[in-house]
Amino acid sequence: MNKQKFLFEVGTEVCYKVGGIYTILKSKLEQTTKHFGENYILIGPWRGKCKHREFIPSSQRDLVKIKKLLAKQGIKCHVGYWNTPSKPKVILVDFKKRYRTRELLRFLQVEFGVDSSIRDADYLDSMFFSATAGEVIGTLVDGKLTQNKEVIAHLHEWMCGAGLLYLKKHYKNITTIFTTHATIFGRALAYSNKLVSDLPISFKIDKAARKKTRFAKASVEKASACEADYFTTVSKITAYESNRVLGRYPDKIIGNGLNIKEILKNIDPKQIAKTRKKLLEVARKVTKQKIDPSALLWITSGRYEFHNKGYDLLLKTLAKLEKDLPKDSPPIIMFFLVALRRHSKKDSLLNATPSTHPKQKNALGIATHKVLNPNKDGILKLCNKLNFKKSKRKIHIVFSDAYLNGRDGVFNTHYEQILASCNLSIFPSFYEPWGYTPLESLAYSVPTVTTDLSGFGSWVNDNVKKEFSNAAFVLKRKGKDEKESIDELKKHFTRLIKKSADKKQAQKIKRLAFKVASLADWKKFFSGYLEAYKEAIKFNNLC
Repeated sequence: MNKQKFLFEVGTEVCYKVGGIYTILKSKLEQTTKHFGENYILIGPWRGKCKHREFIPSSQRDLVKIKKLLAKQGIKCHVGYWNTPSKPKVILVDFKKRYRTRELLRFLQVEFGVDSSIRDADYLDSMFFSATAGEVIGTLVDGKLTQNKEVIAHLHEWMCGAGLLYLKKHYKNITTIFTTHATIFGRALAYSNKLVSDLPISFKIDKAARKKTRFAKASVEKASACEADYFTTVSKITAYESNRVLGRYPDKIIGNGLNIKEILKNIDPKQIAKTRKKLLEVARKVTKQKIDPSALLWITSGRYEFHNKGYDLLLKTLAKLEKDLPKDSPPIIMFFLVALRRHSKKDSLLNATPSTHPKQKNALGIATHKVLNPNKDGILKLCNKLNFKKSKRKIHIVFSDAYLNGRDGVFNTHYEQILASCNLSIFPSFYEPWGYTPLESLAYSVPTVTTDLSGFGSWVNDNVKKEFSNAAFVLKRKGKDEKESIDELKKHFTRLIKKSADKKQAQKIKRLAFKVASLADWKKFFSGYLEAYKEAIKFNNLC
């Protein structure tokens, strides 16, 4: 344990699940608390009692002391624990009305050149929260909570940038680490079917960023990366991107791992057969077609970024695969599970007809729940264009934009259990700085497809032997046109369909999948952060 170091970790998804940051913070808690013990505090924004279901308030003596120290400075907060086996201390900051907008933005502009003039609505809340988080850290250090230890503040993503800059201005003795998981400009550029790696050296990124993005986010992101004592990112892909976009090459690349032992607690292997039966039932009701019980269940999921996540490429590949499937091959149900909205039974389309739901005409036969704008939805539009509703097809599409929390009114099953019950997961991303979804799939012994344009796919290419390719297949998309990628993916699907007929082969692939996931456990990856903290302190002490 690092008795002489004290770690504060700041993120917007502490005890609150939105996306990847939540998974990163939570999955490495066992390792973080193992190495820092009581010398570790997580700081996140307070979003309201009903939003923080994993937060346990506490009146333990040291937490009461923290609350009193902060109250003296006028900082409102909620103190307690993250409800996990390691139970780390958590401070959730009530940052509303803490700052006057003009004063905070002037501070960022004058001291660090952050241009907040072109901004989204969520920008200000992020700046208010993270600046308050910086104050929290400074106040606790001044209050001698850290007992003369080497103090590290590890902040994630642009949303926490103001906190890092606050500490750089007021607390030179606190070592700051900034981690970017994807750059604002890189993600925006990918929407236009372009990658940072494809841009010529002469390309003026700052000028383009003003047109492509709400520039304030990109500006605070760049300032945070450049001002931090130590800068990390998650893959070689984001390392190159950061160098071009943010003007600094990361000091260390640390991949995102999983706590394999803990993640397996999310599923019940004894319920897989029952879950498969449920998925088949949902597919039959959605498509209004008879589907053989031997059907292969395939799945993709993630943010609803139609092109970036490769949903377009996947649908086109499936349409091409349909034409070449042998008559004796099993049917395929392809689940597109894109968590976008909270649904309930009243939103179900399982028993809907064009007469009962005329506005959902384009969604019927594909979607499980009402779609907000079915005439403009990317997945639905392409499915209809490719005739996936046509009867007697072998490949069926089932699309859901529901948060699969067990209460969606259709599946009523958690996402993890659904994933573990499928035969294959497919994530053919065009832009994916890391990519937790294929790694989670492998942890549940479900073979996966990723790409060489994802951080995880790049890691697989560098660290996993080719003999594991049936379990973790890396599709070549870098430097390839769409047709080449579609043809390669189709060939892989054809191979896997043949192997699925052999139960021994199928079981072997599942075992290989789990072995690959085990290579990316935080037990192996967390040493990267320990090294980063050590090197960052050395650097800060030199300044």
